[in-house]
Amino acid sequence: MPRFVVFYNGTEKQPERQVYKLSDSFCRKDTDPELELKVTVININPGCNEELLEKCESLRGYMIFVKKVRAKRIAKLILEEAVRQTMEDCISQGVLTEFFR
Repeated sequence: MPRFVVFYNGTEKQPERQVYKLSDSFCRKDTDPELELKVTVININPGCNEELLEKCESLRGYMIFVKKVRAKRIAKLILEEAVRQTMEDCISQGVLTEFFR
């Protein structure tokens, strides 16, 4: 069965999981639309969906990478330098090592 999933890692507070329907974005409501799309949005920010992140090493690694880049940006590093340093940190810590190499 096909599924449409979006992993959320933005900075605004969001629930761990939510479902959006295409039909909800139209002014005219229909109780039985001929075409419907449901999108499940899963929050992968630190502290959210920990069971999923424990099971999926790549997704967990990506969450760690984003968290580290954000911390370096808060410390006023330019984006390119924050990403470069974070990649080096991740490689040395065994996070997404093969991907970054």
